[in-house]
Amino acid sequence: AICSKTAAFVVFVRLMMGPGSQLPSFVLGVLSGIVALTLILGHLSALGQPYTKRLMASSSIAQAGYLLIGALSAVYLPVMVHIILGYLLIYALSSFCVFGVMAFHQLNHRTWAPELLGNEESVDASEEIAHYAGLGRRDPFLGGVLAFGLASLAGIPPFAGFVSKLLLLLGAFQAQLYGLATVGLLGVVVSVAYYLGWIREVFFEEPFNPTVATVYARTPWQTILLVILAGSLLVLGFYQGPLFCLPSGR
Repeated sequence: AICSKTAAFVVFVRLMMGPGSQLPSFVLGVLSGIVALTLILGHLSALGQPYTKRLMASSSIAQAGYLLIGALSAVYLPVMVHIILGYLLIYALSSFCVFGVMAFHQLNHRTWAPELLGNEESVDASEEIAHYAGLGRRDPFLGGVLAFGLASLAGIPPFAGFVSKLLLLLGAFQAQLYGLATVGLLGVVVSVAYYLGWIREVFFEEPFNPTVATVYARTPWQTILLVILAGSLLVLGFYQGPLFCLPSGR
């Protein structure tokens, strides 16, 4: 899903920078309204969502809204293409961290849903944020990887997601899309609420089923992969190198 979304946005950006740059201003205004609605609906549907897969699906709608802000900004600022590609990369890395931990958690669902043993589809649909309570105590490594991914998706410093959102919204201001930039900024505040709610469950709540010892078995290669994914979010938060180009004027 992440790869297909990336390809779709690359095509959309090229259209906006080509034929889209000739669109009448009222059409761009309509597109801006659709983008704002996408952000609002995505964040509101994720807020208070108890199920992990539904929360990630709703938040992906909001993330698409931020990418659309970048696409509209690219009509006026061609350099925004670099910002969008960097945003897509960081979004992918952050999502892989979260879904990687979710995969391990679901493989060990006997700790929170023993009645669903053998019914993987039900496990996938019924997993709640509350089921992650105490994960940071049971397995600090997986709890940390999950926290890194969620914090980056929320745009919390010093993780890479903060830099990508900051540059994207700065680009929107440079393109004089003040309304969209404001909606995007408010959306970041809302997203911090539901992402931090998940992190709170992981580290500050009692284990969901304290009578069962959790064993998250993983191979060395799986551990190395998660270290690379989580570590890249921290490294890119401090040093982006050629990944981004700062917007400079309309």
